[in-house]
Amino acid sequence: MGLAARSLYLIAKYIPLSDSEAQAILYHDGQYVEGNKEVAHHEMLLTLLAHFADLWTAHIYEEGRSIQEDTDYYDKKAE
Repeated sequence: MGLAARSLYLIAKYIPLSDSEAQAILYHDGQYVEGNKEVAHHEMLLTLLAHFADLWTAHIYEEGRSIQEDTDYYDKKAE
């Protein structure tokens, strides 16, 4: 059982979840994971939000950058 499925299993034992919440937990890694291809381009909005949050977190924290560095970068691109 993968991490997302295990997370969904544990949470659902204690908290009732909507279909949108369950999908967001299960498929937050996005369409780039082989097992997630079945929902590619059919994601609920919460799933997309969770996926983008996961990507951004990885971008900031796994690269050792600060949030300020990231927001400064996008502010400069907008000018």
